[in-house]
Amino acid sequence: MAVTRASVIKGFHDASRLSGDKRVAADYSMQIDGFEDRWLLCKSQFWPELTAGEGIEVPTPLGAAMWQASQCKFHQQAQVTFQESKLGIISQMFKDMLICKPGGSAASFNAWIYYGTPEAYIQRARIEYAFLTAEPVETDWENRTQIITIPTTIFYHYYGQVEAGAGDLC
Repeated sequence: MAVTRASVIKGFHDASRLSGDKRVAADYSMQIDGFEDRWLLCKSQFWPELTAGEGIEVPTPLGAAMWQASQCKFHQQAQVTFQESKLGIISQMFKDMLICKPGGSAASFNAWIYYGTPEAYIQRARIEYAFLTAEPVETDWENRTQIITIPTTIFYHYYGQVEAGAGDLC
C-alpha cells in the first residue's frame, strides 16, 4: 500500500532526521601498521562492531526453547578489497606480511579502520592480530575498462577500542 499523504511522509522525514545525517559507505578507510602508505589502495573495508557470539538454544519444559546470547565475539572476519598497482605493491605487501616478525607471527598485523581518512577522521577503531587471505586475481582479455582488484578475507580481533577524531570530514 502506498502512502501518499504529504503529512504522513513529512512526519517520517522529520522523525528520521532526528537521528542525524546517515554515514556514507565511501567515507571509510583502513591503514595497516607497517604499511601506512598503502591505505589509498584499500578500495573497500569494514567497520568493526562488538557483537554477541552465536545464540545458545536453551531447552525449556514441554519441548519449548528460548535463546540466550553467548559470550561477546571478539574474533571476527570481513571482506577487504585492494586495488593493485602496475608496480605490484599490494602483492608485495602480502609477501612482506608472511615474513615472521620478532615477537609476532607471520602475516599478523594491527590496523586502524577510519570513519574518514588517517589525516581527517570522525572516529577510528583498532583491530589487532589480523591476517589476510587473498583470492586469486581475475583477468580478462576483453576487459579494457576495469582496474585489477584483489579480494581478501580479513580475520581479526576487535575489543571495542574506538577513538574520536577532530570532527568533520568536510
